[in-house]
Amino acid sequence: MFWNRLWPAIFWVLFIFVMCCLYSHTSNVELERIPYFDKIVHFGFYLILDLLLIRGFERQVKYIKIQQNAALYSAVFCLSYGVLIEILQAFVFTWRTASIGDVAANAAGCTAGWLLITKVPVLR
Repeated sequence: MFWNRLWPAIFWVLFIFVMCCLYSHTSNVELERIPYFDKIVHFGFYLILDLLLIRGFERQVKYIKIQQNAALYSAVFCLSYGVLIEILQAFVFTWRTASIGDVAANAAGCTAGWLLITKVPVLR
């Protein structure tokens, strides 16, 4: 029952992994013109991940502690996953560039997700 509520988040985690590990041999000049486009993408990825995790953790009923502290568990997972991806990009997927700025954008997205879900009642 725990995992049933987390399928959307699991699929999103896999999507982030694939997108962050792909070799991009072509350059999209139009997107490169947008300042900080890479950081905007990281922000969006982790905002969505945080929303999906919080919602999944709150709706599962097997682990009450996780249910009651969904935002905390989601934040810990999101931040850890973001750091792990950057470490993989530095040492395994060497065609990609690891960046502390990406980690900061991930953290900002996670924070924005938490703010949205706690301050916008319709998202509950």
